Amino acid sequence: MDQQRNKFLEEYQELSQHIHQVKEYTSLLEKHAEELQTLDDALGKTGELKEGDEILMPLGSGLFCRVGFKGNEKVLVSVGAGVIVEKSFSEAEKTVKKQLDDVKKVLTDVQMNLNHLVLQETELMKKIESLV
Repeated sequence: MDQQRNKFLEEYQELSQHIHQVKEYTSLLEKHAEELQTLDDALGKTGELKEGDEILMPLGSGLFCRVGFKGNEKVLVSVGAGVIVEKSFSEAEKTVKKQLDDVKKVLTDVQMNLNHLVLQETELMKKIESLV
């Protein structure tokens, strides 16, 4: 009986650690989705700007500088490995929307997996309690 209980307790601890990791991953995905949504909103608002309008450009850590807007024909997009390409605003918006959709799909899958893991954890706890 004790051997069975110890086995269940060990499984429970492993499952709890896995759930914690999945929750952390979920938080990262949610943050990434928020950032992409903010970027999508910002790209949408650039269509309202006119050449010469003053805008605030983020430098990081809450620092901004005022810059003059030079038109909304192209944006520079990092595609990885230090490579930057020029894209039209509409191409950039499509790219961001696709990335956002992809992240939301992954997030939904991860959340479903998390729910399944939590159910497993609950069932395992019931087994442990029945052996007391």
